Amino acid sequence: MSSRTRPTILVVDDDPSFSFELRGTLKRAGYTVLSAAKVCDAYSLLERQQIDLAVVDLNLPDKSGLELIHTARKTRTKLKILAMTATLSDLHLEIAGYMGADLAVRKFPGSKTADEFPTDEWTDAVQTALSCALSPSRALN
Repeated sequence: MSSRTRPTILVVDDDPSFSFELRGTLKRAGYTVLSAAKVCDAYSLLERQQIDLAVVDLNLPDKSGLELIHTARKTRTKLKILAMTATLSDLHLEIAGYMGADLAVRKFPGSKTADEFPTDEWTDAVQTALSCALSPSRALN
């Protein structure tokens, strides 16, 4: 993490409702939050901004979140990466770990639904991803 007091988090997700809720949750937790709905926009932000954590949806409209994770890991070795999905399989979460994600989670863990945003779970996941790197094969759901 950088020497700034407030970590900067990039949320890469094309679901406007989820992205809005996650950005609000993270801002209330004290983080600086940037967002992108496409991989190409995320690349641009990663090149121009000092980002501590990228929260990346695996299912994006222009390219795979896996591709973003792989490229970001090669070019920004100190960047923490948290992969997420609502629809793809557990295998995709595991692959995200092998591609370079520090943590891989479901957008709505347990019995949570899109109508009930999991604020506490997301705050915990972000803190975990920022504080330590998990083994590449570790996927949480």
